[in-house]
Amino acid sequence: MVELKSTEEIVNILKLKRRIIHKDIIAFKFDEVNPQDPLAETGYHSDFFEIVIAKQDSGTLLHRHKVYTNLDNTLNFLSPMQMVKYIPSDISKSDTGISILFKASLFFPVLQNYDIRNDFPFFKIHTSPIYRLTEQQTHSLYPLFESLYHESLQNDIGSLRIIRAYLDIILNSCLRVMKQNVETVTLSRPETITCKFEELVASYQPEFKSLKDYAANLNISPVYLSECIKKVTGKTARQVMVDYRLLKAKSLLKQYEMPIKEIACELGFDEVTNFTKFFKKHTGHTPSQFRHTP
Repeated sequence: MVELKSTEEIVNILKLKRRIIHKDIIAFKFDEVNPQDPLAETGYHSDFFEIVIAKQDSGTLLHRHKVYTNLDNTLNFLSPMQMVKYIPSDISKSDTGISILFKASLFFPVLQNYDIRNDFPFFKIHTSPIYRLTEQQTHSLYPLFESLYHESLQNDIGSLRIIRAYLDIILNSCLRVMKQNVETVTLSRPETITCKFEELVASYQPEFKSLKDYAANLNISPVYLSECIKKVTGKTARQVMVDYRLLKAKSLLKQYEMPIKEIACELGFDEVTNFTKFFKKHTGHTPSQFRHTP
């Protein structure tokens, strides 16, 4: 499993014929990737968010135990540290698509990973749905990806601002498309339920305080919800909820000047000491230590 931490590593491993211009974002077209892509053998995870739009894609994507094929007219969203494997087919030379990888630090003011996931829930931590587009939606979105791609190759004054603007348009355009009932590609019922559960957890709606509350919203039993989450993610429902709680805690600690006591209250802790114990248990640091770590 290859770990991609920088744009330099992406360029070197994929053998893209270009120099590094922007350290927090890179975009490439399918036909630029070396046919002997080593990631096809090992799979990868990265420190980047990734958006892939495919007009034509004859390859195969593996995420956890799920195999995705028939990827024409699709959008795929990946979050940092999600482990995936993409295997191109023998006819991949005719495939058409664009991949954009970016870090939350690209934005100004600087964002945290939590902020990206909170604003754009298609970047889930544990589930990685691929969304089926209509040809009209692909035709509408693809030029935006091409515009960002071409701007990412520039090093002119203001280029980074233009890239940020294009990315913001792309993310919000994808969000609009997702609200148009775009179908996910061959998701099983447990995967669909787990995706919806993650969206609810990430939304931090105050009325959801227990697994029973989430199950009631999804019109299923808590036992069945737990079984679905475990099957799809390999984690318990509680572990998934903890992951999102930690994401929000880290974002609040790094990005805002809120007192730790207020952050604890925001996250639903009655006492700041309980928040401190929770945070240290899962990160090895107290909230104060984490806040002051570069």
